[in-house]
Amino acid sequence: FEVRIVPESKLAEEGAVGNCVHVYEGSRENHSHPSFGELALMYSAPRAASIIAQSDGLLWALHRYAFNKVIAEQSSKLEAEKMLKKIDVFKSFSSDSLKELASSLCEAKFSRDDVIINEGDVGDSMYLVLPGGSCKSVRTSKNGSESEVDLKEGGFVGEEVLKGGPENKYQSTVTATNKMTCWTLQKSDAKRVISSLRKEGATNMA
Repeated sequence: FEVRIVPESKLAEEGAVGNCVHVYEGSRENHSHPSFGELALMYSAPRAASIIAQSDGLLWALHRYAFNKVIAEQSSKLEAEKMLKKIDVFKSFSSDSLKELASSLCEAKFSRDDVIINEGDVGDSMYLVLPGGSCKSVRTSKNGSESEVDLKEGGFVGEEVLKGGPENKYQSTVTATNKMTCWTLQKSDAKRVISSLRKEGATNMA
């Protein structure tokens, strides 16, 4: 494909084709897959050039909405890595391992007064509180007294079930205090990454 820039003064001229400044030529044999239009995609800028097909072909197009969604997700995953790094069970993890964990996170939405986890229930996931969310964690001691902790953005609950043990039970009851969204990490995903690290000898976690 040729990229042709048409001077503004000649836009109305019939047959104005501008100056050829580059030629894009794709080739499956040579694994050549050039692209164009990325500046308009990234900066919402007007098109700076016209692209004219010189032969029949097939293009892949990326819509700005999809592009912005991917960028937002990448930013969110970076924040997720920072949050995971603060959790004791993951502090010895490498950057690559944290990225792998972050890619396993799923969103879970809760309404006000929804119970996220119940003390004594067998669990298989931990939860990380996202911006705007808040919840209340209540733990019952052996003498029957209760201790309460308010959790907001960056807080997490349920990490105890990732550490193993015969019962894997939650040690507190956590209730949403407003409409909120959490990231969830399943125990099976954490164990998969931990197992990989053990094989590499990169961690001595239990």
